[in-house]
Amino acid sequence: FVLNLFTELGFHVLERSKVMEIAWIAQRETKFVLQFIESEQHPLPTETKIFTHIAFITEDPKKEIERIKQWIQSQDVTVVDGKWTDKEFWLDCPEVFIDFVLEIMHTSVVE
Repeated sequence: FVLNLFTELGFHVLERSKVMEIAWIAQRETKFVLQFIESEQHPLPTETKIFTHIAFITEDPKKEIERIKQWIQSQDVTVVDGKWTDKEFWLDCPEVFIDFVLEIMHTSVVE
């Protein structure tokens, strides 16, 4: 699910381990890589996770968060969302994300 979600966010899989559930993903236009490892850990409560997030920047964060939220719901995965401001939105998949949420922010936040 997580790899498919990040594909929706513009990432592609660089490598996937055959020994354990590890995947490295990247966006073509950026120079960073995310690594995900499947774990048997229990997810933290959303209220704790919102302080650790993977952030994405877009011109229309409200539209993008709704698009991603609808995709998650179409996968029959629970999604919880919120916002800090009208330019900063977040979402959590409580049973899937162990210790982070996704944040989608307007480009002006980082200018």
